[in-house]
Amino acid sequence: MAKYRNCTCSEDAPYSKDLFALMDPGHFVAIGLVFLIALITLVMFIEAVVWLVKNIPYTQRRLRIIWNLGIYPVFCFIMLMAILIPKSAVLANLTAGVYLSMAIYQFLLLILDYCDGRNTMIEKMQHTQLKLASSPVACCCICLPKIEVTRRSVFWIRMGVMQLCIVSPVVLYIAAVMWTDGNYTEGKIALDESSIYLNTFNVVSTLTAMYALGMLNNCAKQILHGFYLRPKFACIQLSLLVANVQPTVFSILGSAGAITCTQHLSAQTRAIWINDYLVICEMFLLFLVAHHYYRREKGNMDTYRRFRVESFRTDYSTI
Repeated sequence: MAKYRNCTCSEDAPYSKDLFALMDPGHFVAIGLVFLIALITLVMFIEAVVWLVKNIPYTQRRLRIIWNLGIYPVFCFIMLMAILIPKSAVLANLTAGVYLSMAIYQFLLLILDYCDGRNTMIEKMQHTQLKLASSPVACCCICLPKIEVTRRSVFWIRMGVMQLCIVSPVVLYIAAVMWTDGNYTEGKIALDESSIYLNTFNVVSTLTAMYALGMLNNCAKQILHGFYLRPKFACIQLSLLVANVQPTVFSILGSAGAITCTQHLSAQTRAIWINDYLVICEMFLLFLVAHHYYRREKGNMDTYRRFRVESFRTDYSTI
């Protein structure tokens, strides 16, 4: 205990061996709890994959569902590693961000798959309109017009989601490169710090992707009755907020002094540590909802195709 009291706050994240040497039993219990949560998530995910392989005969649709279900165990274990090894926070965010951005695009393709491809979706939506005044970017702009669902509008929606697959990994890669050179401090918000600008780009890219995906979801749910699109989209939307927006909020709290340092963690590192712990718990809760709606035939199988699976071929060139 004397060693613990004599330590002072450091701006740098501690090595794992130093972290474990200074932690009290309460911290070990907390880490054990999130490890158990991550393990349960992984076991449930593996069981869901086995079920999907046996019960969802459409290969592309099955793979896209697995991509989206994989968000939660991937984040749980990556954030667990970041908790155990605080210095790996930048690399953890890079890995998780790349996977999430790809999974978001797979969700867009899953919606198109539910509609039997882009051309069929446009045909089914010819009497619906895209509402530009959608959350989270323009929900208050009620003066914005509604536009027809056309090949061009669907193209721009795809681009709005796809840009996240490019911007987020690039931003996180730049952060990782700058971190290796000592020019990037994870969680530190200041005008002379590169993290504030990189985080801003990442948040703007995330909100843009959510806006584009939200517009498509609002139209698609009108023609995809029985596919449970609303809860599935809510899981994706909350995953984006938890992964890309919540860390920025905690970084601001750490830099503003709302989260204080301890003897073994600086304010910024402690803010990241708390965020990672919450991400694991939040991803587990979201996984329970996603698991409920993805691990079932109803909502993922087309009733009229159920008895002619072998002859079914989706035109994936139109997706």
